[in-house]
Amino acid sequence: MSLAVLAMAVVVMAGCQKEELTVGDGVHFATTLKMAGGGTKALDSLGRKTFAVGDRVAVVYHNTSGNTVKAVSGALTEDDISSSGKVANFSVMLDNPDNTKQVTYIYPASMAKNDGSVNFDALKTQDGTLTTLASDLDLCTYTGSWSDGNLPTNVQMTNQLVICSFKIKDGDMMNTVTSSVTRFTVKHGTDIYTVIPSSLDEIWVALKPVTSGDITFYSALGKDLYKKTVSGKTLAAGNIYPILLNTDRVEGAVSGLFSIDESGDLYYFSKGNLQATYGGGSWSWGFATNQYDYIGNNIGNTSVANTSPYIGNNGTVDLFGWSTSSTYFGIHYSSFDGTYVGVFVDWGTNVGTANQWHTMTGGEDNSEWEYLLKIRSASTVGGTADARYAKVKVNGICGVMLFPDNYTHPDGIAVPTGINDPRSSNWGGCNYTIAEWGQIEAAGAVFLPAAGLRQGQTVVVEGDGRYDGRYWSSTSFGEHTADCLFFWTDGLMHEGPQRYFGHSVRLVGK
Repeated sequence: MSLAVLAMAVVVMAGCQKEELTVGDGVHFATTLKMAGGGTKALDSLGRKTFAVGDRVAVVYHNTSGNTVKAVSGALTEDDISSSGKVANFSVMLDNPDNTKQVTYIYPASMAKNDGSVNFDALKTQDGTLTTLASDLDLCTYTGSWSDGNLPTNVQMTNQLVICSFKIKDGDMMNTVTSSVTRFTVKHGTDIYTVIPSSLDEIWVALKPVTSGDITFYSALGKDLYKKTVSGKTLAAGNIYPILLNTDRVEGAVSGLFSIDESGDLYYFSKGNLQATYGGGSWSWGFATNQYDYIGNNIGNTSVANTSPYIGNNGTVDLFGWSTSSTYFGIHYSSFDGTYVGVFVDWGTNVGTANQWHTMTGGEDNSEWEYLLKIRSASTVGGTADARYAKVKVNGICGVMLFPDNYTHPDGIAVPTGINDPRSSNWGGCNYTIAEWGQIEAAGAVFLPAAGLRQGQTVVVEGDGRYDGRYWSSTSFGEHTADCLFFWTDGLMHEGPQRYFGHSVRLVGK
């Protein structure tokens, strides 16, 4: 073994996600695995995991130079596999191994990083099929010591993951909707698993074990988001759990999930800009029907008053001064700084369940708007690794499109130019039709229309979108100013305008 070792291995498969290794002449080992479930190329009719052509095993060891090395076995051929797939012969080359140090087996080899650690990143994005999971993700490991200069003998490998098979119901209608789910996300603490299924009757997911804490499940059905959180559940490694998941539709939410801070939490946007409608002596709150809708200079925005109830005629307001208790969430036409002095009152208190919605924080340092637009680098739309937004038109309306985590742009629809470039003009060169936007929205994208601004009872909106869009944050810049997201034809930035200006509001929830 001074230079290299060619280790010949005999691998036997038979029992539940566990592996037994045996050494005979030279360096041989036998492996036993079992996984419950239906038949695929990786499982037999009895649910026993079997070897398939192309399988590999990684051996992680230390060499005599003190380095950790990963070696990968040769790919199995048909001639290597016997006993109905439960036995296989394979070889692995070890270069100057130090047999005084421990050695680790990782199966399948695709779950081993080059540094010899487990590649848990492979679990972040999955396709929901048992075939892919069983072949590429069903992680088993063993760590032990060399025996008389040979690889460890008669050892038992342990499966490190939980396998779940999901069938999903619509909480509104109690219909099974699994085959209609376009994105399925499982979140446990900071571990997030995103599945992009394709019309599957059941969605298979490999997870790290769960012993405590909440597990939240998100299902996207087109542009609608469904959610379920459970507590006190244990999902143990080496087991398969069939799960019937009855999810509830999140009222007013679009289906894209966003990271907007360092917490690891996932957030969703409201389906449209915030609106307040006055009628019959009282106010009702809700969201625009479509993400590209805005009121502009129609009645409501142009009829706000400076005395209670702050509106002269029945109508809908969607341009608000900065919200304080003295201005009823900014529904006030005063242009006097002193009117808006006070502590921010979140618009999110008016809609949804308690603490569901909130206004994002602003400013250039560690704010949610800043994190979303400038720091996060999760999207790969158009091949741009750090793309999180683009300026586009939807149904002729100018605005900013935000890309969620793990976004995939629909095939056959133009990708915006100038992605992540605040100076890009011509609104990305794209004017998406309503039908095209429907596909983009179903992929999880968010659109913020350039709805102009209000000063007093005067609304400034230009039809070609040359003016701007401004969206309030919850962050004050002083007694009379506050932060907003400001974008126009040739730019996107933070701004600190006077609080009395009427701007758009888009809420996020979690």
